[in-house]
Amino acid sequence: MKLLLSALSIAILSLIPAIHKNLNNYLMGFFRDISRVKARNRRMNGKGIISIKDVRNIILDKEQDPLQDVVDHILNTNITEEEHIQDLPIYTREELFELGNGENESGTILLSIFGRVYDVSQGKKYYGKDGKYHLFAGRDSTRALATGCLKESCLGSKVSSPDAGNYGIELNEKTTKEAKKWLSFFETHDKYSMVGYLADGDSLEELIDSLLEEETASLCKKNDEDNEERDGNLEETADLM
Repeated sequence: MKLLLSALSIAILSLIPAIHKNLNNYLMGFFRDISRVKARNRRMNGKGIISIKDVRNIILDKEQDPLQDVVDHILNTNITEEEHIQDLPIYTREELFELGNGENESGTILLSIFGRVYDVSQGKKYYGKDGKYHLFAGRDSTRALATGCLKESCLGSKVSSPDAGNYGIELNEKTTKEAKKWLSFFETHDKYSMVGYLADGDSLEELIDSLLEEETASLCKKNDEDNEERDGNLEETADLM
């Protein structure tokens, strides 16, 4: 009996790190989605109020496609902002880290996701030196955000190279959803702004294309399954006749 209890205790203790990681990722995603929905509601009706329905949709993962928020935000951008975006600088990875790690004289904090550079200085308590996500400061955070990995090894290189933009992200259903949500979060955030592009990062357009390809493949698969089911039903009906 003691041996069984000892083995059970060891098994439970071994699961604690995984449980902690999953809980941390869930909470990070939950509060991110709350922020996204508040920004969307503020943009639509001038009030950033979260309803019970909004919270329920977040918990049950029944929101509208987050990529639609990004598209709407881009389409609603006025010409002055468009001209400003076209004039934004292009950062090398070295410049991104040097100018945006939060530890320089200006205290500026930058991060990049899918080739777009955002100023998140107003989120210093999260991305600053003592913040939980300080590792993201001055870095290409695409892989870390899309996969929920908060390790140094999951961040983009600090050094520019031909392969630096190869994130190695498998765009399965889970990472695709996360990628969309993080793009929506930074693109529509009230306090964060896009300030440039990463020289060797994948562009937003390339991401959208890849996501559309993924969704098209999924739709084709569903149509094939529906056709197979319909053909099967027709065969059964013919047999009965």
